[in-house]
Amino acid sequence: MELSKQVCNLELAKKLKELGVPQESLFYWEKIQRESFILSLREKLMEIVDESEEGGWTFLEEGLSKGDVYSAFTVAELGEMLPFIIKEYRLVIWREESSWKVFYGGEKCALCEFEENNLSDSMSKMLAYLKENKLI
Repeated sequence: MELSKQVCNLELAKKLKELGVPQESLFYWEKIQRESFILSLREKLMEIVDESEEGGWTFLEEGLSKGDVYSAFTVAELGEMLPFIIKEYRLVIWREESSWKVFYGGEKCALCEFEENNLSDSMSKMLAYLKENKLI
């Protein structure tokens, strides 16, 4: 499976950053020119880029503050951020043919539901919804 299908897409990564989700991830969307981004490993961005020992960290921090770097959250990272239960609703995730569904449901109804082609995007949309609606 392609790496880009194992992490949230750039648009969702930007939205999660806007909503204040901590930008700590194994992978990042890194701006390489105007509107072009590539996936980079955290270790790559943390490499020493100058003589000082803090060069890599400074590079990553500057990129995060300028909007040149966004966390590309993996399914595992998103799973750590999504609560299993909210009020009387329980987190449910399943695959349906070629898409992934993520929702919070209770005995009588569902709180919300998202469906995307890859699981990380469905989970990212759910996390954004929960943050926007102050449920977490």
